[in-house]
Amino acid sequence: MASATAPALPEPAPTAALLSPPETAEVVRTLRGLLSGTGTVIPPALNRAAAGVLLTFHSDAPPSVILSERTNLGSALGEAGEGLARRLAERPDRDKALREGRLQVDILLTREPVEFKDRATIWKSLSPGLDGLLVAAGGRTVGFAPFAVQAHWDASDQIQSLFASQERARFPAQFRAERFRAQSFIEAKPLGPVTPFTCGIVAVEALAPPEAVEAVARAGLWFLRTQQKDGAFFPRYTPSADLPPVERYSFADHLRAMIALNMFYEVTGDERFDAAFERALTRLKEANLIRTEDRLSWVALDGGDDATGTALLLSALCGQALTHRGATMSALMRQLAESLTLMTSDDGRLYARIVNARHRMPPYQLRGAPHAEALAALTLLQRVSPGDRTQDAAARLAGILAVVPEFKTLKAQDGKAPLETEPGRFVLTHSDTRTMARVLEALADYGRQTRTEKHLPAIRDLTAQLLNAQIHAARGRTPESIGGVGDAREPGPDTLTTGCLLAAVCAAYDFSMANRRQEEVLATSARRAALFLANMQYRPESLLSLRRPEALAGAFRRTPEDLSVQTPVTAEAVRGLIRAVPVLAENMKALPGAPARPPAKGAH
Repeated sequence: MASATAPALPEPAPTAALLSPPETAEVVRTLRGLLSGTGTVIPPALNRAAAGVLLTFHSDAPPSVILSERTNLGSALGEAGEGLARRLAERPDRDKALREGRLQVDILLTREPVEFKDRATIWKSLSPGLDGLLVAAGGRTVGFAPFAVQAHWDASDQIQSLFASQERARFPAQFRAERFRAQSFIEAKPLGPVTPFTCGIVAVEALAPPEAVEAVARAGLWFLRTQQKDGAFFPRYTPSADLPPVERYSFADHLRAMIALNMFYEVTGDERFDAAFERALTRLKEANLIRTEDRLSWVALDGGDDATGTALLLSALCGQALTHRGATMSALMRQLAESLTLMTSDDGRLYARIVNARHRMPPYQLRGAPHAEALAALTLLQRVSPGDRTQDAAARLAGILAVVPEFKTLKAQDGKAPLETEPGRFVLTHSDTRTMARVLEALADYGRQTRTEKHLPAIRDLTAQLLNAQIHAARGRTPESIGGVGDAREPGPDTLTTGCLLAAVCAAYDFSMANRRQEEVLATSARRAALFLANMQYRPESLLSLRRPEALAGAFRRTPEDLSVQTPVTAEAVRGLIRAVPVLAENMKALPGAPARPPAKGAH
């Protein structure tokens, strides 16, 4: 991979928000009472300076939006709440709307005039998802929340359509405009807990390599910040005022974080990542997960299989050896590699564990994903130690992985037992997008390492299936969805699957299919996926009203709708972005239909 140096990034600045999480929950409860007629008193403690309040009520009808420009927060909330109550009272389905609708609150923190001669250019000055818009005309001011700006960022008549939906009139010829930043929060579900809006989308022609490296560097700071003293990693955080951090830990996620730390070190050269890797390795050893018997070693994951843990640790150690130029294969790496060969049968099937070193009787055959992890680890080992005797096991794994596309819809009995399609013939099966992506990446990397095109038909088949699953247009979704891909069992795109897709597409691009047109298609897919991932990252400037902003800045949220962050999600996003940097550098051109890069703030 071509190395790039990331710029030094400061730690996230303290967030400037008027309300604390408990206060935001109190505001929503008070406004709910005002809307239903059971309460009208805004807490006196909210009498503090603000630049205005924008209330939006989301239901099955067009959103109802009320703006108050009072500079006292309590007065602004009361005025906007009463106005929204009157608006809802006009609806014949008021009671149903109150039960099923969600309340959104935008507290204006800053306002800045925008001076342009035509309304179309106003939108080029906005950061979608972060900047809101105020339009004053005919003695009336209409507000468009950052969420509304984000949802309509690619339309040609945004102001016209939004103004008409709120005022039932055409947009006037003369107007004044202001952009604003707000502390924004919404009910996660009707009458449910309050969740802050904390994200904005990257509205650029394409994600440039420096921007991708900056995203990686921000994620690296998150890993350093959230690694615990014993070397473990922060498992998951949900940025809701009513939900505490989830302290569920997984050593499989721990191993993937170690792989990410190696990639951080390779990109940035920052010794802190190397030290973090050593702490993580010590944590793994202290947990007694690395088992040793008769000069063999394997990782016995709690609740998982030995093969996956062994492959992930071998990949992590190989990555460390490759980033430290001149490093040799350690005894532990040799033992892990030998264990993987003993878990692989003569026909390439991978089994869950080694019962003992002398009598290999694996309890059950594994399906597609562990085979891909094992092949990836043994392929990396060939880079550390060319000609290693484990190359035969790698060839057998690649051979059986190449048949996966032919049987991708078949199901194994109980998910564990081997599937026999013909007498004496067993095949691998999978049906989820992430497994397909991992198999494609492993086969492409193996083909590049061994300089063989033996498995090219399988690579092309998997590539076509993954590219067809990627979202190339909004199709009724938010613009953030473009470029993403979801697991076959999930309805929408997610960061974990898109990170796997990006790494796989870049591996196929690096392998090259002797077809320039195909490479261009892969490069376009990679640019879209990288842009999707950049839009899933929490950036310091987008963090408002969060109880623990340090648990978010630099991490990647799970989906456009789910704001939670998890260690494996961020690790996979980083892995995809780092693999994409050389591909992005070779293919710098605008994506079809993408918005132009906005000018710098204040550049009129």
